[in-house]
Amino acid sequence: MPGHRLLATALLMLVLPLAACGTGRPATGTAGPTPGYILEIPLTAAPGTAWMGGEPFTLASEITVATGEPVVVLPGTAGAGHTTAVRFAVTITNRRPEPLDVSDAVVRANVGAARTPVTLADGAGPGFRGVVEPGRQQTVDLTFSVPTGDLSLIEVRVTPAARMGTALFQGSVD
Repeated sequence: MPGHRLLATALLMLVLPLAACGTGRPATGTAGPTPGYILEIPLTAAPGTAWMGGEPFTLASEITVATGEPVVVLPGTAGAGHTTAVRFAVTITNRRPEPLDVSDAVVRANVGAARTPVTLADGAGPGFRGVVEPGRQQTVDLTFSVPTGDLSLIEVRVTPAARMGTALFQGSVD
């Protein structure tokens, strides 16, 4: 009889795991999604970042910054001798009660996964001039030379004036 106990124990060890897994027959049909295992990631910009061509970015200083959709510029019109350039508009809106001097505004751009810094195609400053009165805005079109040609990620930082904060935008060109 001791051999029967050993045999019964061995059979139980084989049968119990199979019984716990189901019928032992192959599955047929399609299974629905298993909650907790599907991860849907919406297309969003990083926290504190706005999409280029999307909603404006409002700084704590009551200044709103917006960018247009980035577009590729043909090499002959880029003006800097590189094979690729990208152009987009930047708009600064003054929602403060006092005038805003935008002559020292800074716009910086990085491109690609390596976030390579790029420069304005004409080598000039960002083009903002003078003062923006309360409730008014100023828009400039900027063209940046892109030596790498990688426009899978465009990151733009706009500082409208000293000590006013920086707006961060992300976009891409397919």
